[in-house]
Amino acid sequence: MNVFDKVGQYGFYGLLEGIDRQGNGNTFFVDSSCGSNSAGGVWGQTWEYPYATVNYAVSKCTSGANDVILVAAGHAETIQDTSPLNASGTVTDEFCVDKAGVSIIGMGRGTSRPTFTLGDATDATLEVRAADVALKNLIVVSNQVDTAVGINISNSNDGVLIENCEIRDGGTAILEMVIGINVSENADDTTIRGCQFVTYPAGSGTLCAIYTASTAKRLKIYDNVFMGDWNTAVMDLDDDTITDLFVADNIIDNLDASNGMAIDTAAGSTGVITRNIIHSGKSNVIPIVGAACVIVGNTITHAEGDEISASRNPLLGIRVQRAAADIFDGSTTALFTISGGRILITHLSMQNSVAAADDTANEVKLVMNPTTGTDSDLCAVLDVADDHINCMYTITGTVGDALVQSGAATDGAVTTGMASQIICDVGTIDLSSSGDSGTGGTDCQTSVDLWYFPLDDGAKVVTA
Repeated sequence: MNVFDKVGQYGFYGLLEGIDRQGNGNTFFVDSSCGSNSAGGVWGQTWEYPYATVNYAVSKCTSGANDVILVAAGHAETIQDTSPLNASGTVTDEFCVDKAGVSIIGMGRGTSRPTFTLGDATDATLEVRAADVALKNLIVVSNQVDTAVGINISNSNDGVLIENCEIRDGGTAILEMVIGINVSENADDTTIRGCQFVTYPAGSGTLCAIYTASTAKRLKIYDNVFMGDWNTAVMDLDDDTITDLFVADNIIDNLDASNGMAIDTAAGSTGVITRNIIHSGKSNVIPIVGAACVIVGNTITHAEGDEISASRNPLLGIRVQRAAADIFDGSTTALFTISGGRILITHLSMQNSVAAADDTANEVKLVMNPTTGTDSDLCAVLDVADDHINCMYTITGTVGDALVQSGAATDGAVTTGMASQIICDVGTIDLSSSGDSGTGGTDCQTSVDLWYFPLDDGAKVVTA
């Protein structure tokens, strides 16, 4: 049994109508297809006579008694709004868990899981206003423009568990969910695991999947899948300090080309960020800002269409690739940005594409531009005039040597790699050219590959 099969376990007890469930709490049953919000008789006590809404079932729970609400497969509710003035059971179109220790567990799998559609008002949400509440195996969907929050954990409600839930927009760039899960101030010991967060790929109003509105302790986010477009960060945890944060084993695909961040934390936040697989849609962003957290063993790529393992090599280190662009243009162009400490360059190469260089003299070299100190050449100049398409260039690792050329008159000929490795400090690696290469009015396009090992903890390279 895996860690999330407890849902199936409660489903078994549900078939037995809860009589064998461990503990002294009550079990209530909810099914929109045949239920009734009636306080009398046997309603809510069996699958045969269930309640109609979760909100009404919560009103029948006893705070702190560890009651369980089982929600039938295929159950559907539309949540119109959630007013902070209303308690559970007072209206039928809200979702307010205001009894401590209540577990709300959906039956079914896939699309048959209980579905809660947020509509009509942007404050429609699944509201948790008590401690030690669990939401399991539910689907939460936005059905309006810019729903503010999918699931809201209100202030100082500790020990909330959100497990195996799916939180998504309505399938268009209009029906967006601005924040998936909001963790309010001092809501400590929150756990979010096994969930799936999905947004429309070209969304403009989706800010983040998980947001912490203030300080929190022991927030745990693991074994989740995030796929979509978030404009600030997938996990926007930087409003205030998170103590003992644990973020692990998540798959994060943020397609946003303007920001593309995966995890952002505030200064002073502590904890561990490990074993996450991350794709960022913006090539020059640092996907993880971990403050004082331990950041280790994460796999990060900015590329699509390539296996992510191609970005790491035990001999060459980590690969950063800059897409082909017009950099032989007579100016100085920043290619890569080094941050967080020193790096060891093991390989650096370039290759022309699209158009050959014309016969205009164009002296090209690579330069280290440190944040502190003066510029240093990584190689001597090479004239690239008349170089063909697919001509390759490398540096030798000896700063006095010119760029090594694969051959001006041949396409894609063999060239050599670096014989010596180079240590660079924080700053940028720039390309300097004296002319503007291209033929027939078409610019010469050149891609650049850099492989490196970090020498200091936290040292990283991204495309500039």
